[in-house]
Amino acid sequence: MTLLAPRQRLSPPSAFLDLHARLRDEELPAGALAEAMCELPDLAAEVLRLANSSLYSMERRVDRLDRAVSLVSTSVLRNLVLSMAMGRAARAMPELGGNLSSERLRARLVAVARAAGVVARAANVPLEEEARAAGILHDVGLVELAVRDGALLQRAHDEAAAAGAPPLEFERARFGVDHAELGRELVDAWKLPEPVVHAVACHHAPLAAPLGLRSLPSLLACAETLCVDGPARPPPPREVLAVLELTPEEWLGLVPSLLQAGAAR
Repeated sequence: MTLLAPRQRLSPPSAFLDLHARLRDEELPAGALAEAMCELPDLAAEVLRLANSSLYSMERRVDRLDRAVSLVSTSVLRNLVLSMAMGRAARAMPELGGNLSSERLRARLVAVARAAGVVARAANVPLEEEARAAGILHDVGLVELAVRDGALLQRAHDEAAAAGAPPLEFERARFGVDHAELGRELVDAWKLPEPVVHAVACHHAPLAAPLGLRSLPSLLACAETLCVDGPARPPPPREVLAVLELTPEEWLGLVPSLLQAGAAR
């Protein structure tokens, strides 16, 4: 059962999706990208800010967008586009409490995206950019459920917390679909790459992804354990770590450096 017909579903402004698609062309001139960004002034301002940051240490101020675009890598631009698209989508949410507040959700998306990239690098999985993109998008289904009926979503999550159970089954009971499956339908409709679609769908159950597409959801599952508040962070299941060719002991050895690297970025 699906919640909404495709034409009714949440979608970021088309300019974001168009620009993200154009950024797949590594040969696209910086001037053409800068021109496309003129439709998204908040994105253009962020690219200029980034180009003038200490990260690039330019001797003179960068005041032309095409020059800024040429300095910032394509992978950074792609993830920045997705981050801003999700930020706009989250602002459409009704204001809910706790972990479902739009502010907490936006912060969590950024944290999981950052942690997923760090885990990919530490585990020598060549999917760092894809992991960040999937992390930014992984809970987009929650945004859609909140926009559809925030009070009902809050009730489902309160019931899950009272039962000490994952919220997915309570979402399905209330809406007929959970946020992971709905997220898959959304990002698939946005024509994002298949590995990202499966990562969004399976970030709570990586082994449910097709055999050759389990690395990305496994990275997300591991990243989410690093983003749990407090010192007690449950390790990822052994079979999820095995997808990344890590043992539980290796994971525990990596956790301090992963947390440090995530906080530093």
